[in-house]
Amino acid sequence: MSPTIFYEGAYRFFFFSREEKRIHIHVASDDWESLILDGTKHFTYCKSWNASKDLTVVEEIIKERKDEIKECWRKHFKTEITNVSAFGVWLIVKGIEYFLPYSEYPWFKEARISEILNVQLLNDIHLYWKELDVDIEIDTLKNLEKYPLVYR
Repeated sequence: MSPTIFYEGAYRFFFFSREEKRIHIHVASDDWESLILDGTKHFTYCKSWNASKDLTVVEEIIKERKDEIKECWRKHFKTEITNVSAFGVWLIVKGIEYFLPYSEYPWFKEARISEILNVQLLNDIHLYWKELDVDIEIDTLKNLEKYPLVYR
């Protein structure tokens, strides 16, 4: 997924969801594409010898709109419940979607929707449902076979 943040003039400002974890931005025009990360330019494709002139303009746009870029990044990578079904809970964490079936995550089966929706990402590594007193590390979602869950 590569959401477009905005267009300005001939430039498209966007990022790839599953690429670099640090906030960064790709900028593309008809003739070139560049990755801007921590203020450093990395060309990935260039048909034009004028790309460096364009990059000066682009850097100014990024400086002027940096708050908008950060806000778009934050919204895209937020943690949210996207669906609660008869079979389990769907959620997005850092741009990745997970399915938590009730067979593996029984705490959610009898929970109220408001309790399930109230999830927080803490310390960038685990999810916390306060009303349900449930903590789940993100690594568990990625590698369930390594972490057998026991429910009583």
